[in-house]
Amino acid sequence: MLKSLLSLLFLALPFWGLWAQDAPQDFIITISYDTLYGKVVGGFTPGKSSVMVKFKEAETGETKVYKAKDIKSWHAAGAPYYFESKVYHPKGRHKLDMGYAVFMRRLNPGKVKVKLYEYYNTEGSIGYTQTYLERKGEMEEVVFRRFRKQLAAYLADQPEIVAKIQQKEYKKRDLERLIADYNQAAK
Repeated sequence: MLKSLLSLLFLALPFWGLWAQDAPQDFIITISYDTLYGKVVGGFTPGKSSVMVKFKEAETGETKVYKAKDIKSWHAAGAPYYFESKVYHPKGRHKLDMGYAVFMRRLNPGKVKVKLYEYYNTEGSIGYTQTYLERKGEMEEVVFRRFRKQLAAYLADQPEIVAKIQQKEYKKRDLERLIADYNQAAK
């Protein structure tokens, strides 16, 4: 039995390299929109992934730390989401403050009218998640205590979606589905 397993493994080894080449890879999109393939290295803690990514490029083998101002986005192979570089404007700061670059996790990939993001904010001693909507390059934070009122106003160009919001068919936990339904209706 052991001899049969070893024989099978020995026969499969030449094909392992072919399979590994076709396996999905992590990648980053540079400021100039070039795609670099390789491996995201290090932990995926929310705090770290919101400000930097450590990436080992497949072609050169070089490992480099990228901050959000250095690249457009990064994606770990197999993950249903990716991280995009966005400008964050902290509340309470002067309106003319330029903000700073952070990575926000994009929850609805593809070309859509309204994009949905989560940002793990590490200001102060505790971390917390903020949710943002983006339309035409303008970011707006979702204020969950005003969920229905805010989303009804934000999505006002789709009356059937607004009616469902007002009839409480969408709860806060349904935000991803709500935005997906809106984007489908807005096509």
